[in-house]
Amino acid sequence: MYLSVIIPVYNAQRTLRDCLQALSRQTHRHYEVLLVDNNSTDESVNIIETFLRAHPEFEARLLREPIQGACRARNTGAKVATGDILVNTDPDCIPDRRWLADLVEDFHAFDTAMVAGNIKPPPPNNTYELFSSLFTLPGRSSTAVHDRYTLTHGGYATANLSIRRRWFFRVGGFDETINYHGVGIGEDHDLIARVYRMGGKLVAVPNATVEHRHRSHGTGIARQGFLFGLAHAVLTRRYGPSGLLCTLGGKRLVIRRLPRGWIDVNGFDKKLLFFCLLTLMNPKLVVVLGIYLVWQVWKVRKRAMGHGFSASGWTSIHLLMLLLVKSSSMSLGRLRGGAREKIICL
Repeated sequence: MYLSVIIPVYNAQRTLRDCLQALSRQTHRHYEVLLVDNNSTDESVNIIETFLRAHPEFEARLLREPIQGACRARNTGAKVATGDILVNTDPDCIPDRRWLADLVEDFHAFDTAMVAGNIKPPPPNNTYELFSSLFTLPGRSSTAVHDRYTLTHGGYATANLSIRRRWFFRVGGFDETINYHGVGIGEDHDLIARVYRMGGKLVAVPNATVEHRHRSHGTGIARQGFLFGLAHAVLTRRYGPSGLLCTLGGKRLVIRRLPRGWIDVNGFDKKLLFFCLLTLMNPKLVVVLGIYLVWQVWKVRKRAMGHGFSASGWTSIHLLMLLLVKSSSMSLGRLRGGAREKIICL
């Protein structure tokens, strides 16, 4: 089985060399790599050209896409790809040596339209990377099969998403209109949802692993949360149930008589706001607020330890503050996106 690995590249000099090294050392030998530069202003293009000259045996090509957007860049790569499987990843992902070999085995074993491989974090260098390791793109330990998109289940990231070529073009590829100032917002979930609607299935596997290099500063975490929120609004408009969806914990309630929308009460910012309002109404309840915050710090520390990371009390507090930043940014994105899509999204 021949594979085409498609990577949109935009200002990726921090991780690009490691990504290329990992791609060139795959145990599966029948593949090509299509690197689509999307107006990089850093050293990304020089890094690619230098690497390709130094490794003439590496079957890879550098393409150019002048119209900004990861969707556009991925579609550009797909149009010239020759593989039976289109394999999507990003330049901040470092594939395992057996990544492509595992994907081939998974496609043969499950005979499915799509495979979502595993995404794992590297050892964190600071608290910001530790936060992303704990709260963004968590890895998986078991196999799951999906044939329906529900906003909260069935969607996976293009950091490690493969699709049969015939299915990709059958559904029309990535929707290039889903973007925010050239950045994709939910285009991966949108593609998957369209495959489901046409009868295709996705298998999420614990192997076929890439290591994802996370954001290493607070600004990147906040921006990521905002973009996630925008994506939620777009996806709610397109694939939400008829009525207002309310989610809390693992529970879902759809109020059919109301317009389409999504209110997610799981965000830390919303829960903290609720306890703060209670305190304003009755100052004596400040004790309850304090207990809630202590409990949240304990939960964050327990989560870190459960993933094999040590977290002091101050580190746990820092992690909780970052969780507040990300959840607040996501809520802002949901509000902004809801206004754009003319739906309720909070």
